[in-house]
Amino acid sequence: MCGLAGTVLARSGDRANEKILLAMRDAQRHRGPDEAGLYLGQGAGHPEVKALMAECAQRVNALGLACGTVMGDAEQAAWAFEAGYRFVAIGTDMGLLCSSARKAQREVRQRRQG
Repeated sequence: MCGLAGTVLARSGDRANEKILLAMRDAQRHRGPDEAGLYLGQGAGHPEVKALMAECAQRVNALGLACGTVMGDAEQAAWAFEAGYRFVAIGTDMGLLCSSARKAQREVRQRRQG
């Protein structure tokens, strides 16, 4: 089960208060295997995140274990395999829901306009 909590920043460049985000996250219980996840504005495509992910895959593989991840699209998934991840899921429930909603919205606009 997913649990989402977050803040809306008033201005571009503002930073989220990590202590508040952690408190919101920790107030949710038993969200599933990713219950400790925290997003602070840098996704899987960010160079620092990619470097950390590659290092993680190397360390896990060195232990003889299989390392897996979830990526947002096919390009990111291909990168994850190249970085050493042995199983990769493409898309999250929220990402797929948003993508489907955007597609439906485009279809409705097209029908109304033409």
